[in-house]
Amino acid sequence: MSKNKTVHYEYEHIDANSKVKISNYHPLSKRDIRNLLRQAKQTGSRIVRNSIQMRLCQGIKGCVYPARMTGEVAKKEAQISELYLKNKYNSPTNTLVNMLYKIMSTGEIKAETNSPIAVSVEELQQFGCPYCGYRSGHSSISGRGGVVWYCGDGECGRSCVGLSKGLSESPFGIGSGEETVYPKLQDHPRRGILAHGKLDKKPENGGEFFQPRGIGLDQTPGCFVCGGDPGLYRNISAFVQCKDAGERVVAMFNQRGAGLDYREHEPDRVQVKIGACKKHAQNLDQLDKLTSQGDNSGIITEEIIKIAISM
Repeated sequence: MSKNKTVHYEYEHIDANSKVKISNYHPLSKRDIRNLLRQAKQTGSRIVRNSIQMRLCQGIKGCVYPARMTGEVAKKEAQISELYLKNKYNSPTNTLVNMLYKIMSTGEIKAETNSPIAVSVEELQQFGCPYCGYRSGHSSISGRGGVVWYCGDGECGRSCVGLSKGLSESPFGIGSGEETVYPKLQDHPRRGILAHGKLDKKPENGGEFFQPRGIGLDQTPGCFVCGGDPGLYRNISAFVQCKDAGERVVAMFNQRGAGLDYREHEPDRVQVKIGACKKHAQNLDQLDKLTSQGDNSGIITEEIIKIAISM
């Protein structure tokens, strides 16, 4: 963890009128955050996952459990918790790590100053997020012809209500108390501009973006070291930038043991799956280490593959 000195801040306790001093704030580095997220992904224990979420929130300036905070600290804590929970697999992507680090270290909050909007489900599917046009996302609440939809773009992450045909108002309220609103149907702000997915970007120094999800068992075309027949192998599943990028990653393995996992209903969650036989299990471990740690974390290159194969 970071070795910064403990910093003391003063914030108002939610249950008291007086100021209370909160100590033991321990800043987190990006590496700290990535390691915590990777640990969360690898364990199925809810207790451990909750503990890791708490540790992330402790990285906020002035926020130390079990004290409950108000004001900006509470907002930052809530935003970190939302990012952590919305990320289905808790995969330590560069975007997620950078966003968490930014909230913790600078306190910058992207506030939605406008009231939530409602658009038709048909237009949501056609034109994507009303704010940025990204096509992929997830829902948190649905029913009675409505759905609360969250944009899957890490730089946006905003929400809206999607309404089925025939509805002119959200069937459920957004907010709480006197601030609860029932968004009314409106034209999609980006009507006429088709939704878009992830851009086909590459790392500045070469290779492809590659986010391993750990080692497991899955069907692959064979072993990435010795070839073999398709079957159930010990494998690495990793998210890549897009379908084209995934095809380029598969090509790096010279048609040995690597396959593309692309699903039409999840066009922006493209994976490459790389298998290894029992004899070459250590080579797979090395590949996982080389692509998830150090300066090359989140990147794969032909040189990295050669190193993993030749060990």
